[in-house]
Amino acid sequence: MVPRGREHFHRVLTDTGPPTVTAQLQERAALLLRHITERTFIPLPYLIRRETDGRRLPPVWNQEYLQRFLAEGDPQVERVCDEILA
Repeated sequence: MVPRGREHFHRVLTDTGPPTVTAQLQERAALLLRHITERTFIPLPYLIRRETDGRRLPPVWNQEYLQRFLAEGDPQVERVCDEILA
């Protein structure tokens, strides 16, 4: 939703009632989620990002996935490379 002006934006932020959800908005949201999961999100499990007590530690290689990648490849990595080099 794009605010139509300051007053409209204020009402959007302060309204405590349930939002109006139209069929068009539901369809657009579903298409956005599909785009995010299929085209944008790329699972790359090769690094493990560790956190402890709120501190972020340096990532470490996930050896299991890394060995599998080196032996078999990864279609997700191929897709990214194809898109970048296209």
